[in-house]
Amino acid sequence: MSNETAPHKQTIIEITSLGKRYDIAPEGGSKREGFVRSLKHLIGNQSLQDGTRSLWALRDFNLRIQSGSVTGVIGRNGAGKTTLLRILGRITSPTEGRIEGWGRIFPMLEVGASFHPEFTARENVFFNAAM
Repeated sequence: MSNETAPHKQTIIEITSLGKRYDIAPEGGSKREGFVRSLKHLIGNQSLQDGTRSLWALRDFNLRIQSGSVTGVIGRNGAGKTTLLRILGRITSPTEGRIEGWGRIFPMLEVGASFHPEFTARENVFFNAAM
């Protein structure tokens, strides 16, 4: 019997149609101007027709994680791995979609930032989690 069909497994994280869009100011515009344009767009006062470009870091992403499973996120640069973990950690909010979580969710961001070469990989993970 595989772990996928075990009766004791239950969903602990369910992500449905998740998307994150970043609006980028046109060349020559300041970051402040871009921020103000984004705020105006969010409250409905201004469209993105002013030369602001959109970049989707994640779009239509779906995932279900079962209790007792171990999940890692891998992919090429720019694939949206960090964006996904930031959304799961509530550092940033999604543009669209839904996340439901049961229990504590603790995404490990920047694991390599404090990697100690004399520790094993397991010890480094526990050390970073303790921090």
